[in-house]
Amino acid sequence: MRTLLENIAKLVMPKLFVYVGLLIFLVIFYKATMQRGYYFGTIVASLPFIAIVIYLLLKNPLWSFVFLFISNYFVMGAMRYIYFPGGILMDIIIGFCLTTLIVKTTYKNEEWKRVINPLTLTTSIWLLFCILELLNPRSVVTDWATQVRGMAVYPFFMVILVSVLLYKYKHLKLILFIWSILTIAGALKGYWQKNHGFDHAELMWLYSGGARTHLIASGIRYFSFFTDAGNYGSCMGFFDGRIFYCRHLYKK
Repeated sequence: MRTLLENIAKLVMPKLFVYVGLLIFLVIFYKATMQRGYYFGTIVASLPFIAIVIYLLLKNPLWSFVFLFISNYFVMGAMRYIYFPGGILMDIIIGFCLTTLIVKTTYKNEEWKRVINPLTLTTSIWLLFCILELLNPRSVVTDWATQVRGMAVYPFFMVILVSVLLYKYKHLKLILFIWSILTIAGALKGYWQKNHGFDHAELMWLYSGGARTHLIASGIRYFSFFTDAGNYGSCMGFFDGRIFYCRHLYKK
C-alpha cells in the first residue's frame, strides 16, 4: 500500500506543481491587467517566454553574441520611435553576453587562451590610454564616460567575446549570413525611404535637427534605420568589402 501511494505521489506531484504554477501565473496576469492596464499585463504574460530565452542564451553564449550583434543594428534607430537609454541597454546586453560566457565556464571548459592575441593587446593599450585621460585636468567625467564606451570599452569586450566564441569556420559563416540579412534589410529600408518617403518618427527626427545634415543642396541623405546617413553608408560599404575579402580567403 505504501509503495502504491509513493508511485501515485511521484506521478501526480509534478503535474500538480505545474497546474498550481499556471494557476498562480494566471491570477497574477489577471490582476496586473485589471489594475495596471493591458500593456503591463502583456509584459507579465511575456515573462515565461523571456525566462526560456534567457535560459537558452545562458546555455549557449554564442546565441547571446548573435543577439548582441542583431541588437546593435536596431537599438539606436529604434530610439526615434520609443525613447529609451540605448547606450545603457547595449551595456546590459554586453554584460549579459559576458555573464553567459562566465556561467558556461563553470560547467564546461572554454578556451580562454584564445583571448591572448595581438588585437586584445592593442585594444587593452587603447583602453588604458583612455582611462589615463581622466587625469587630464580639462576632462569631464560625464563626457568621458559617454564617449569612452564606444571608443574603447566596447571594442575591448568585443575582442574578448569574438576570440572565445567565434573560433570555427561555421561561426564565421553564421555571422556573415546574419550580417547579410541585416544589410539587405537596411538597404530595403533605404529604398523605401527614397521611393515612399519618411514615416512620422523619421520626419520628427528631421524636423528636430536632422534636416541640417540630411536635407542638403545636393539632395537627400537617406539613413535607413541607422542613426544617420554616415553610419548607413559605412555599414553598407564595409559589408561589401568584407564579403569580397572573405571570399578571397575562402578561395585560398
